[in-house]
Amino acid sequence: MTDGTLPPRVLRLRCMAQYIRTSGFASVDELASHFGVSEMTVRRDLATLRKESLTVRARGGAFSLDAAVGVEPPFMAREVENRAAKEAIGRAAARLVRPGQTIALDVGTTTLEVARNLGALQPLSVLTFNVHAVLALALSQVTVYVPGGCLRPRELSFVGPLALDGLARFHPDIFFLSAAGVDRTRGITDYNMEEIAVKNALMARSRRVVLVADASKFDRASGLAVGPMEALHGVVTDQAPPAEYAALWEERGVEIVVAGMDD
Repeated sequence: MTDGTLPPRVLRLRCMAQYIRTSGFASVDELASHFGVSEMTVRRDLATLRKESLTVRARGGAFSLDAAVGVEPPFMAREVENRAAKEAIGRAAARLVRPGQTIALDVGTTTLEVARNLGALQPLSVLTFNVHAVLALALSQVTVYVPGGCLRPRELSFVGPLALDGLARFHPDIFFLSAAGVDRTRGITDYNMEEIAVKNALMARSRRVVLVADASKFDRASGLAVGPMEALHGVVTDQAPPAEYAALWEERGVEIVVAGMDD
């Protein structure tokens, strides 16, 4: 049977599985818009794909098996995922920053949105290993420090011993941390061991560690541990975290900021 003779739902399921595999993660509303069906239909389709072990359940959508087992999706694919949510998080996170501070920005697509909202703050120093963030700030008056290291191609982040050595002079006021997932059991996780080493060094040297993550990252984990959920001082996200996450963070005095799309 060719694609042209397949029943419409079977063809849609095949295309939906490929769409999620390509993007790494897709939300329910994104899939509904892309395939021109209702969110209820998308949820039924995702349930079928999960039963056939083609995708893995995530809060608000589904992600591919590659992403589930820790294969890092390309930067450009991640950049367009949940774009509106990341933009709102970037605006809300920037409001936590005060002129005169030194801010550290992690690698990743959500921290890139933070960078895009820091350019108007004066004076401000930004420390980052994220080449995308450097370019976003290049035409601003922000002082940007790039300690160096070995460049990861495609991801455009600096890692390795030179990157770690370059941190010795810095004690950031806020480190905006990104992650592949946040899970109650496994904590904060990410994809690349060398990037995690830089994250851990910045977490140790910063006065405050603030996670910037959209809601799709909750109840999701990759293969490598960054640290426990308790290591955070703040969280900026686009939807209220799951109740047990919120309870843990509130008990420990972690500031939770839920960014509105109209902020």
